[in-house]
This record gives sequence, C-alpha cells and structure tokens, in this order.
Amino acid sequence: MKAAAHGLWSGTTDAIFHAARGDTPRTPFGTATFAGNGHASVAGIAALQILVDEDLPRRAAESGAYLLESLRQLKQQHPLIADVRGLGLMIGIEFAPATRGLGTVLSAGMLNRLSHTYMSSLVLLDLYQEHRILTAYTLNNMNVLRFQPPLDIAREHLDYVVDSLDQTLTRLKNFPQAALQTLWQLSVGERDSAIASSAIL
Repeated sequence: MKAAAHGLWSGTTDAIFHAARGDTPRTPFGTATFAGNGHASVAGIAALQILVDEDLPRRAAESGAYLLESLRQLKQQHPLIADVRGLGLMIGIEFAPATRGLGTVLSAGMLNRLSHTYMSSLVLLDLYQEHRILTAYTLNNMNVLRFQPPLDIAREHLDYVVDSLDQTLTRLKNFPQAALQTLWQLSVGERDSAIASSAIL
C-alpha cells in the first residue's frame, strides 16, 4: 500500500490520530504521518484491491520460483556467482571472492575487499548500459545484487533478465577484468564527451 501511495501523505482516521497523538498540542510525531489525506487512502485501497483482483501474490510466487530456478541454473555456468537466494520476486545474487588461496595471500586480501565492495556495482552498471535493466545492491551487503521486478512481470521479461545477466557475466568474467573494462569504458566515454564538447565550441 505504501508503494502505491508513495509521495502522498498518509491517511488515517480520527481514532488512530487521537490514539497516537492524544490531546497534546505538541508531539514528537511527524504531523504529515498523521495528517488526513483522502487521496493517499484511496490509492492504498485501490492497490490492495488490485492485489486481490489480479491475484498478484500467487503470480509473484510463481514468477519468483521461475526466476530463482533460472538464476540457479546460470550459477552452474558462472563461477563468479557464489549464491542465489530469495523469496517471491525479491531475489539476490551474491558474488564469489575475487581470489582464493595464494592469490588472496599475494594481494593481502585487497582484491577480495575491493571485489566485495564493487563487484555488484560493476554488474549493475553493465546491465543498465548494455541491456537497460535496473537493479541495485543490498544496503547490508554490497556484494549482493538484488532483483525486485514488478509483481506482474511477464515470463519473457524474466527470460530477458537471465539472458542479459548471462551476457554480462560472460563479458566481465572476474573482478579484475570487470574493473579494467569499466575503467576503459568510462575513459572512452569521457574522451568522446570532450571531443563532442570541443566540436561544439
């Protein structure tokens, strides 16, 4: 309901307002939180009605199971994927460490720390630039890329996501190569922008 009414003030009843605020004229509670707003209430009720009418929870569970299984099959082809987990259409992909064994010792763990911080961002950037797919990393673990598509997403769009991720991971291969490719793309982009600017001037 919050997602549907996001950007609109929350609506509430007089009973809830007085239970939360009481008769105190000044309160630590935010006034917008308890302000009455018919538009927000209508948006929230409409969102709940659509959830029921279109059976979105069932569809999300089925689509999520399909996407989860597709990504787990993809994991078998790409050592860069350490784990795939999720529930419904909230799915995360955790990436493997950049090095193991001797490589970790020789780099004093630096590559693994950099990979843990930036690998999902490099994949995220490639998915957007090459395939126009929006993803995000999780706030509690930057090494996990999360997929949260709409509840009514079509099966062909899920296939497109999996195919695009396959292409991205095939191109990036590992953290050092992904970092070098991204730096090269950024430098070329800046060079092209500078050339274009100088041509305009």
